[in-house]
Amino acid sequence: MAGEKKRSASYLDLQIWVYISKRGQLRDGASFAPLSPAMSDDDEENPQFGSATPWSEPTWYNSSNPTPYYTKHHIAFRAKMRAWVDKEVTPFAAQWETDGEIPPAVFKRAAEVGLLPATVNWPDDIPGVPPRPEGYDGFFSLIAFDELARCANGGVVWGVTGGLGIGLPPVVHFGSDELKTRVAAPCLRGEAFIALAVSEPTAGSDVANIKTTAVSCCADGTADDDGEFYVVNGLKKWITCGMFADFFTVAVRTGGKESGFGGVELLLVSPTQRSLPEPVCGFLK
Repeated sequence: MAGEKKRSASYLDLQIWVYISKRGQLRDGASFAPLSPAMSDDDEENPQFGSATPWSEPTWYNSSNPTPYYTKHHIAFRAKMRAWVDKEVTPFAAQWETDGEIPPAVFKRAAEVGLLPATVNWPDDIPGVPPRPEGYDGFFSLIAFDELARCANGGVVWGVTGGLGIGLPPVVHFGSDELKTRVAAPCLRGEAFIALAVSEPTAGSDVANIKTTAVSCCADGTADDDGEFYVVNGLKKWITCGMFADFFTVAVRTGGKESGFGGVELLLVSPTQRSLPEPVCGFLK
């Protein structure tokens, strides 16, 4: 009984705190700064943005639940994303699923509306990528994914952003300027595609024990620590977007069999050459 009373008191205390906070004061009586504009875009008579179906919209899309974190810049970006998804994605998602592919033009539009850059935190040092919108922060990425998910098709969501979201960050953060120009730039413009190749039939989550190797060699295939080429041998599996990727961020073993995670590096390769005239290869350190 004592435990029940304690939980009840804590819950009541939380309710009181929430009520007082919404009234504009903290529990100690101090006032907080005025909140940013409501995320509803609507007047006081209709504070809910979008659908009125319960729990179909984030709670902060209702001006009855104000937040100090969302600004007019977030509202504008959300409006752009919502319009694109409602008009150009949702009506066609089922057909794309049936066809087994997403049209190339969709990726270019995803780049134009800002979805692709927001997927990798909108890097500002990639040639050809538009500058970050005014007021950009991490909430832009949250808005982008939340709006895309409204198409209610996991295949489309992962097909458009899955490979990019996990395959491109190593290039953005650790790639050379050349790799950023030749790989990151076309991917962020929706002109090329990338995937992360880590999992193997015998090492899914056990990354430290992957078996795929990369051996430095000469042009004739002879092993040479100072060679200009790499011979990659191994098998990868469960590669998101791998069926149409132009580039692969590949986890390879460069150390010995017993080197564990310390002997694993990431190698960027482009086996298909559908987007570039010559091979791209380089370690991401």
